[in-house]
Amino acid sequence: MKFFSNHKKTTAPETITSSCLNILLNRISSDLERKGYFWNVAWGIKRYESIILSKFIIDHSFESIFREEVSDEEKSAYYFISNKVFSSLFNEEFSEIGINYESMKSEIDKKIQDYFAAYNSTDESPNHYAQMYMVITKSQSPDVLKKEIDKQNVCLKFLRVNDKFSHMVPEYEKKLTCFEEKASAFKLAEVMLPHMMRSARHKMKDMNIKKLKSLSKKILKKENK
Repeated sequence: MKFFSNHKKTTAPETITSSCLNILLNRISSDLERKGYFWNVAWGIKRYESIILSKFIIDHSFESIFREEVSDEEKSAYYFISNKVFSSLFNEEFSEIGINYESMKSEIDKKIQDYFAAYNSTDESPNHYAQMYMVITKSQSPDVLKKEIDKQNVCLKFLRVNDKFSHMVPEYEKKLTCFEEKASAFKLAEVMLPHMMRSARHKMKDMNIKKLKSLSKKILKKENK
């Protein structure tokens, strides 16, 4: 019976990479629109940051799943596909506003490397996701925000019992709220990011590695002509 079959359906590398990138881009950019992030930047900036994060996630997924199965040449074939799919989608998204992949390549590559550095390993420590969120939004770290919250609370405690400074209370309350909102956003990110990475690994694991190996041979043959 098909239901009990152990047969694993695989998908062509370019098809699965393109599908995964598109799904991640839409899900991440949609999630970052939530008010709970208190990230008040234009939609286009969120879309830009989302597509770069999505590229990191599919590349990290490939590396974590297949690192023991593929040669350096086969890995290069994957990145040939990944970069091709990404550049095509990037240009489709941003060409209308005068931004293209080639002009942004250095910045994009650096940001992807920043994500790899932030994640650092396959160990899914929540701190890794906090570091990744800081790359996305350029937010201060949770530790820095906590110190600022503590400082604002101390200041407010003093101001509220001194009539001479009572007029400053609203200003410091506003500062406190701002820091608390920024700190709370990390809780959302630490749910969203691992979920996106698990989803990507689940999809990418069905990549047809035989077709990737075949592409690798074609690329090598072309380079050796």
